[in-house]
Amino acid sequence: MNLRLFPANPVLLVDDEESALKSFDLALRPKGINHTVKISNARDVMPFVSQNPVATILLDISMPEVSGNELLSELTKEYPHIPVIIITGHREVELAVECMKNNAFDYMVKPIENSRLVSGVKRAVELRRLYDENELLK
Repeated sequence: MNLRLFPANPVLLVDDEESALKSFDLALRPKGINHTVKISNARDVMPFVSQNPVATILLDISMPEVSGNELLSELTKEYPHIPVIIITGHREVELAVECMKNNAFDYMVKPIENSRLVSGVKRAVELRRLYDENELLK
């Protein structure tokens, strides 16, 4: 039996809490988003993205060593075509505004309803698909 992966390029899940990574994965898989890669150390994100195509990134904002906000700035500067969805436990308006100024695709506060998570990821994957299609047409 051949399992079809969707999306073609993985959704990158980045959180320092293993339980959160599992939770996101478990929310996405039943809705057909079965191509995910989990990274628990923020330092591993940029090397991974530089060597692997990624459909979209779910990024926790509060992580040790490298903050999610720093990583967001770096990702959107180096890879502006990859939608980044911020995941956080903070309900601070200033943080949300700062993330959106740093070109975050979306901002979600934990605990996240599965339907909101899935719809946000699907919108991001579709945006990335349209970007790739546009690049091919050029």
